Amino acid sequence: MIVALAGVAHAQDEVCPGVLSLGEVDQVLTAIESSLDALDGDRAERMLDEVAGFVRCLGEVMPPPQLGRFAAISSVVTYYAQDFEESRRWAMLAVVTTGSTTAGSVSGPTRWWEEFGALSPPPGDPQGVAFPPKGGLVVLDGRALTSLEAASATPHLLQLVDRKGRVLSTRWMDGVAFPEDVIGDEGPPELPRWWVEPPSLLVVDAAPAAPPPAAAAEVVFDGVVSTEGCPFSPDPQDVHARGRRVTIEGHTWSFKSDQDVTGFRDVLRTCGEFRAARRFARWQVASPFSGARAHRVAFVEALQTAEPRTRKNR
Repeated sequence: MIVALAGVAHAQDEVCPGVLSLGEVDQVLTAIESSLDALDGDRAERMLDEVAGFVRCLGEVMPPPQLGRFAAISSVVTYYAQDFEESRRWAMLAVVTTGSTTAGSVSGPTRWWEEFGALSPPPGDPQGVAFPPKGGLVVLDGRALTSLEAASATPHLLQLVDRKGRVLSTRWMDGVAFPEDVIGDEGPPELPRWWVEPPSLLVVDAAPAAPPPAAAAEVVFDGVVSTEGCPFSPDPQDVHARGRRVTIEGHTWSFKSDQDVTGFRDVLRTCGEFRAARRFARWQVASPFSGARAHRVAFVEALQTAEPRTRKNR
């Protein structure tokens, strides 16, 4: 699911079916929260995955509070799915964008609030100066950049905006892995006069806010492992991943196009390998200099180990 920068990295390069508005994003996020309230984890995960992919089609800069709400919901969904590493990453983005994981109306398990209510995301080393389109700007998580600095071990939303304020591109970025097309070698750029920087964040309290009452029932994920159409057995041990190719129990997938990547990710989800699908997405978006090897190893390990069958509030 998304939440791995979610197969999303490659989907970003596909042609958009239309312009996505911020209002539409809010509508989907509200629907995801309703699915969580109805204890339907699979539906929440599918919708979250879809909106994460279509973020590439945004026609507006996503403001920090809205991105923070998206991140908090992503953290809650992956927490219910017992993918705690991914949940922590998205909780940190909620803190980066809003100052707290309590963004929006999202409510999560009591343990999620206790563990992620007041995180302090680790800063990353500066990567140089920003190189925006002429007269435009580089925006990270809803804020303009002149120096390429970002929290590490955290997903980020990177947008390029032209001199008229039009969004040229939107993509997910992992940690401080800024793409080459936004790295400059001259002095820091001047921000356009029309740009209005969002208000500064409130200081995060040392203690997390009090959580809402925890639901007595569990959010259910009914993804069935090794259903019809899955070409390999549960938790396969014969797995080889290198470069742009993966072989599982003698079946090989090569990734020469975005469609190949999307197709393989669908195979993983059909087989109930949701954690592996998220790790695969992280591997595909990473460069050799931003932990690609570590993401590849994590993908193989997730594929070879059992997917949690019972996903309850901790």
